[in-house]
Amino acid sequence: MPTNPQTEAWADAYLQQARSDWEIYQLLQNEDVHACHPLHYLQMTTEKLSKALLLKGSRIDLKTATSKHKGLTQLMNLAKRRRKPHKQYANINIASFLDIANKIEKLAPALAKGNNQPTLEYPDRPNPEYPWKDNSESVIYPSSYSFWVAGELKTSRGRQFLHLIKRLLEDDRPPF
Repeated sequence: MPTNPQTEAWADAYLQQARSDWEIYQLLQNEDVHACHPLHYLQMTTEKLSKALLLKGSRIDLKTATSKHKGLTQLMNLAKRRRKPHKQYANINIASFLDIANKIEKLAPALAKGNNQPTLEYPDRPNPEYPWKDNSESVIYPSSYSFWVAGELKTSRGRQFLHLIKRLLEDDRPPF
């Protein structure tokens, strides 16, 4: 646990906001909306949840938490490497979710843009928040795009990943 009261306050604030974002994600899952909208809230949920748990576990400092959009894959990798997982995570193969976690994390516009070393395939990568250009320089807007990860979240493994996120939000302790 963080010993600095300021860090603890930020960790708690990130966790509370992650829970609020999760509530909106859950509501949007039950509505007939474009995939970009629930994905946006899921990305924000996981980013804030990761920051909260990494701060609580003293794995990142406050400056990193308030300035970076990464954290989910770091959190999953730390949990995966733990020799003796916490009891409530013992039967979960966290490593099997790393690819989904990576896709969700890269939905953050800051990671989808040039900061994420764009490839020739995606000069600017798809994100659920802002338009981007594709290879042919056409401008694509999120509500017109079929996000592959949205379909993946509806599979058995995707539902297990979402269940893990829900458990982490409820437990509020780092899984490492």
